Amino acid sequence: MNDVTGPPDRLSIFSTGVEFFVTPELQIADAWSVALDYSLLINSRTIDGSAGRWEFTSQTQLPTAMVHYLVGGSGYWLKAGGGLGYHWMTLRERFVTVGSETDFTASGIGLKLDAVANTAFDSHLLGSVAVELRWSSLGTLRAANGSPLQYLGREVNMDFYSAGVKFGLTYQL
Repeated sequence: MNDVTGPPDRLSIFSTGVEFFVTPELQIADAWSVALDYSLLINSRTIDGSAGRWEFTSQTQLPTAMVHYLVGGSGYWLKAGGGLGYHWMTLRERFVTVGSETDFTASGIGLKLDAVANTAFDSHLLGSVAVELRWSSLGTLRAANGSPLQYLGREVNMDFYSAGVKFGLTYQL
């Protein structure tokens, strides 16, 4: 989005967002599991610039097929792994000052690496803490008519990387 706003209205290089996720997983051997991780990453920004006020809201869907190496013990599971998926984003740009609104989309491949620690609350419910790294190559943002979003003659690209910590619950059959 820095290409959209340009100087002097430059955005911070790093930002925060909220992610909702679910990861059904199947243990296929003593030390291996496969999973389908689905995450929805939501981010919004408001910029009050010299030309007016812009609001950007993005939703990125990140389904990823995963493989994990497992280490289990009495009352805990540790796992580490990675995977590949096809990701897509919708970005809504609102130029509040003039009341215009445009939706753009981008899509491409993504990679994820993670390490997860699960500790048992009882025989089926576990608390989960995960550390993850992602890289997504979503390419150029395009409007519904196929035209690319441009700033100063350059197409706006939405490739990104992210790092995060997740807290959750795991239900084990």
